[in-house]
Amino acid sequence: MYFDNNWYGNRFILSKYLKVRDRPVFASIQHGYLFFGKNNFYKKRKISLSPWLVWNKFIARKLRKDGHKNIVVIGSPFLYLHQLLKYKKVKPRGTLIIPSKSAYEIDMVVDYEKLYRFVKKKFNGPYTIMVGYHDLKRVALIKNKYTDLEFVTSGDRLDKFFTFNLYNYINKSEKVLHFYLGSPLFYSIFLKKKTFYFNKRFVTSLKGKGVNFDNKTELELLKKEDLELVNKVKDEINLDFKNLNSSENYKKVKLALGYNYLKNKKSLFRILGLNSKIKLFFAFFFTFIFKLKYFDLRTKYR
Repeated sequence: MYFDNNWYGNRFILSKYLKVRDRPVFASIQHGYLFFGKNNFYKKRKISLSPWLVWNKFIARKLRKDGHKNIVVIGSPFLYLHQLLKYKKVKPRGTLIIPSKSAYEIDMVVDYEKLYRFVKKKFNGPYTIMVGYHDLKRVALIKNKYTDLEFVTSGDRLDKFFTFNLYNYINKSEKVLHFYLGSPLFYSIFLKKKTFYFNKRFVTSLKGKGVNFDNKTELELLKKEDLELVNKVKDEINLDFKNLNSSENYKKVKLALGYNYLKNKKSLFRILGLNSKIKLFFAFFFTFIFKLKYFDLRTKYR
């Protein structure tokens, strides 16, 4: 199991789907899309007796090839959340903008006003910019400056309702604009929103806690990494970035999210180890150990 087992509320989503109390499970849960490429290597788990629950067969095959054990494909937790919320009726309107966001380990300063002006030239409002929880103080000075612009956040990554909030913000928007490449791009295509990706971050400063970055160098590296990520998605998923809203891309995103590998409640209950008192004991035990090892103000592991 990993210390990030319930980031973005993934474990909570599975618990809600099963209609059981959210608690430690005897499993590791993939909390975002895993990009591989030629040089990516994911650190092997020290406790491989518990299954690593991943999104799709491609990811499972790559991890097994790299020597990882006990890999089980269950699909993305986002899909289980969709099963819970898909009957919720909404009337989509406006444009949702998803730029880079800060986290515990890194501070990304985005020029939101320049980003807003760029978007306004190309898309109709009203506009909503989704910022990171750690960026809320930064937008306080400009949040009331524009009548057609609103700032929102899905919450801290430890907020169990994070993905619920993300789902709802995407779902109620007509268009979703992505300024970095991550899982939300797949989510908005899956929810059949008019989806757009721009290789233009509007990041003016990049700082890491405890690390002295050469800011200019880091921003250049960020641009290079963005291009590499696009190429990885093209190679691994065959996504067409020239027409993100095609029916073919929708099918490819369903495969990437593992739509065909969703588990029924009985199977998922067993996979999470909820049917075994011994597995539940070890789930709580290892949670306690990881809490002692990783707990600090940055990770707040739980």
